[in-house]
Amino acid sequence: MRQKGSRNNAYEERRTELLERLLARLARRDSGYISMRELASAAGVTVPTLTHYFGGRDQLVQKVLEEQEVAGRPYRAIASSSSEPFPRSIRSFLEYLREGHFHGVGLIHAAGLAEGLGNDTLGPSYLANILEPVLQVAEARLGEHVAKKEMRACDLRSAALALIAPLLLLLLHQKELGGHCVRIANIDAFIESHCEAFVLGYRA
Repeated sequence: MRQKGSRNNAYEERRTELLERLLARLARRDSGYISMRELASAAGVTVPTLTHYFGGRDQLVQKVLEEQEVAGRPYRAIASSSSEPFPRSIRSFLEYLREGHFHGVGLIHAAGLAEGLGNDTLGPSYLANILEPVLQVAEARLGEHVAKKEMRACDLRSAALALIAPLLLLLLHQKELGGHCVRIANIDAFIESHCEAFVLGYRA
């Protein structure tokens, strides 16, 4: 006898499995626009199956981004607070972003940017589900240091952007955009210098 809810569990498990395959294909930009047929092939299913699980193409991509927002919550919770002194906390946060990028977050940014730029639906979805949550984590962490009077009072939004944007651009340049083949960068050295400059500019 089928246990109550087992059908729904199987449906959600299958859906999650498809989302993981779809994210990998969306992030691999070896061509321009990726059609539903190509996405279905990458997921190992038919187009009608994808439509059954997700609806249209924009809805599918939006669901991929929404699922990644949910998956990232435990990691953002860890990063939003720190008991370390201001300089060490900033360094740890940048290192945490670097490790996350190389363990899948970079693929999410790549897919979100590729799909979101110029798209009135997917652009806001990428912001709401991927980029904005990271900025809010940085604001929360920096806000703690302001409260401890380790960091000067400032516009936390601007400070979060100043902290995250250079590293994110470098990581995308080196990995997802293939910049390591054009001009390789020492990411550890960049983090060290960026951290030093940020602390110098914002410490109390």
